[in-house]
Amino acid sequence: MGAEPARRSPRGAGSADGERDDAGEGDAGEDDLGEDDFDEDEDFDSDDVDDDPAEMDDETVRAVLEEFPYDPDGGSHLARWLDLDEGERQLGVQAHHRAHGLAVGKSAPMHAMMHAVVETQLASVAPPVTAETLARLRAAGVGRHAAVHAIGSVVVAQLHGLLTSRRPFDETQYARDLRALDPADWR
Repeated sequence: MGAEPARRSPRGAGSADGERDDAGEGDAGEDDLGEDDFDEDEDFDSDDVDDDPAEMDDETVRAVLEEFPYDPDGGSHLARWLDLDEGERQLGVQAHHRAHGLAVGKSAPMHAMMHAVVETQLASVAPPVTAETLARLRAAGVGRHAAVHAIGSVVVAQLHGLLTSRRPFDETQYARDLRALDPADWR
């Protein structure tokens, strides 16, 4: 769904100085901290966090949000969004929902993926119709977070079609479906 920008390597995904060796593996001893240990003097490592936000303790949620801030209501995260890799984006989304006690449906990782796809389209303005749709929904009184969900519903419908009928992504239909979103359904 839209062009994905080049990604940087996640922090801590290599040797102590952040570099990867030729095989892409980190140095031995990378996991010296226990699963529940957190040293505030060290950079946060997204690989040390469980994918289930319900399993994150409050301290971990705060650390994630400090490192990967996500603000679905205001959009202030967009300035840095494209600098994060997909895992960091989704982790920030999950931590935000956990910190604010927001419902995520049956699957927190899928919910976060949907947010990440929409926010990446918005940050990269690709396709432009995503940003146009957000602006239209917002002008009609839909909150930003709800508008992300509205756009995400179209993303999910497109993904469902890709997976079940094995048809290619249809950007023209995607744009049509986004333009058909009724703000009244999302207030």
